[in-house]
Amino acid sequence: MRTRRDVLELGICALAAAAVACNRLPSTSIPEGAIVVPLSELPEGVHVMRMRESEPLDLLRQGSEVIARSLFCTHMGCIVRWDGETNGFKCPCHGGAYDAGGLPLTGPPPSPLWRLPVTMEGERVIVAPRPSASPKSST
Repeated sequence: MRTRRDVLELGICALAAAAVACNRLPSTSIPEGAIVVPLSELPEGVHVMRMRESEPLDLLRQGSEVIARSLFCTHMGCIVRWDGETNGFKCPCHGGAYDAGGLPLTGPPPSPLWRLPVTMEGERVIVAPRPSASPKSST
């Protein structure tokens, strides 16, 4: 026959097992191909480059928002770079230039830099894969 102590011990074990199981479950599901960046690695107002597989990304923290863009030029796929002097992105291959919001200014780029979906989860920034639709611009 089980005593109250046995029942209490079983209950405590069950609660401990449930707590461990809950802590292992992610609070949100991370899309396949997404990258997770600690918010502490994104200083306010600084363009930070990260790689997702072979795609270079530009991450910019502005207050409570993080903006993520693909750094592939929309003309021929060269890698553009942030240029602080002109406050925009420049493509070294064919002279293309984009403004700070990723909109084409000069040269052959036909469309804005791809803007990627970003989710903030506590101290984590989750950058989802590029959608298959058209690029989205704006700052």
